[in-house]
Amino acid sequence: MAVTVSELFREYEADFKRLQEEIHGKLQEASASASSSKPLQEASRRASEADQALRHMDMEAKTLPTHQRAELEPVIRQYRSSLSDQKKAISQAKEEAERQALLGGGSTTYGRSLQERERMVQANEKVAAATRQLEEARSQAFEAEQIGADVASDLRQQR
Repeated sequence: MAVTVSELFREYEADFKRLQEEIHGKLQEASASASSSKPLQEASRRASEADQALRHMDMEAKTLPTHQRAELEPVIRQYRSSLSDQKKAISQAKEEAERQALLGGGSTTYGRSLQERERMVQANEKVAAATRQLEEARSQAFEAEQIGADVASDLRQQR
């Protein structure tokens, strides 16, 4: 008579492996995409589901006879270690995504890219040119006002 692991344990194990593959896929998707928050959220959700499946496996293993439990404990430990590594990878990917969002990709100074900096310099130059033009116009208006006042004064004197 061959002693087998419970069917329920195998279902939890299959579910756990499927979730691990999905986590791996979401981590790859997050590293490949620029906006990686959604895949990372999905990976985090899958990790909590995998953790739950692992706890169910652990509980199911505890209901098995001692010799079967002894065979399954190293497997569960290995799964737990693997899941822990994936959770660390998710955490690191989230930190990196937050850092990229905060500093911007390809940053030079204070999260500004070189292109943004060039655009700001051009905008500042346009503002400076417009300011000079306004100053010129104000100066001409003042000059015209002075000429108008002088003409008005001359006309009063000629009366």
